[in-house]
Amino acid sequence: MSGNAGSNRDRHSRAGTGVYAGSLIIGGLIERGDIHRMVAGQPEKYGDAGGRTLDPDAIAGVAWKMFSAGDSAESVFDAR
Repeated sequence: MSGNAGSNRDRHSRAGTGVYAGSLIIGGLIERGDIHRMVAGQPEKYGDAGGRTLDPDAIAGVAWKMFSAGDSAESVFDAR
């Protein structure tokens, strides 16, 4: 996971409006979901997904932090 604070200009253009806009970019297979079960269940078709998945609890934690703090314009999760 990597974070990016985004543009100060964008953040300041929303200042004082009570509006928060942020992007949570997810680039990978999220563990414990229906798509994860399908992919993990067919390694001959999709390959071994082991070690290249994303933890949904970590994603939720970052999403909550972004929302509650309102000071980050973007966070990126990438399964490399």
